[in-house]
Amino acid sequence: EKKQEQLADTQITSPIDGTVVRVNTKVGRFADSVEDSEPLFIIENLDVLEMEIKVSEYSIGKVAVGQEAEISADILDGETVRGQVVSPTGEEKGGGSTERVIPTKVRIMDENTKLIAGITAKAQIVLEEKEDALTVPVAAVTERNGVSMVLAVKDGMIHEVPVQTGIEGDVELEILPGEGEELDETTQIVAAPSEGLTEGMAVTAMAQ
Repeated sequence: EKKQEQLADTQITSPIDGTVVRVNTKVGRFADSVEDSEPLFIIENLDVLEMEIKVSEYSIGKVAVGQEAEISADILDGETVRGQVVSPTGEEKGGGSTERVIPTKVRIMDENTKLIAGITAKAQIVLEEKEDALTVPVAAVTERNGVSMVLAVKDGMIHEVPVQTGIEGDVELEILPGEGEELDETTQIVAAPSEGLTEGMAVTAMAQ
């Protein structure tokens, strides 16, 4: 009976169902002797993949649990898969920087993808989304007399168009024309207006 108990103690069982993804020991070593206090085996549930990304403390205020993310990786051959933010936490960035970064977990929502555990991937988190939005470069929106506006070119002359701003990205900004004004995708907009450009000034649009 004692021998049976000792034999049972030699059997290593996992507390979860999954797949062995890493082995930190070798045949012939004592089971209680491991390097750097690593577990003998690492077992993961590959049916539910998660990835960890580092988000700057200056951007984490825009990230929330439940937001969608677009995952890309070399193994996907140009394809992307859907992800979802599930949990942000915080830690020092390291390297002598006082900035903090927030390790944020993104769960892979698509099934039967080419993704596997242990590879490097990228995630783009969708902070806000709007269909059929009219956008211009961020630099195209200027403020004059406390009013946001863009400079449109109509009939060879500058026309100041008051706008309201909407969703802002890294390089583009959503705009809504003021009352009585019209803007669409065919309107020519000055990409980086200067103070010297004023209402009614004659200009020539240059092809790019």
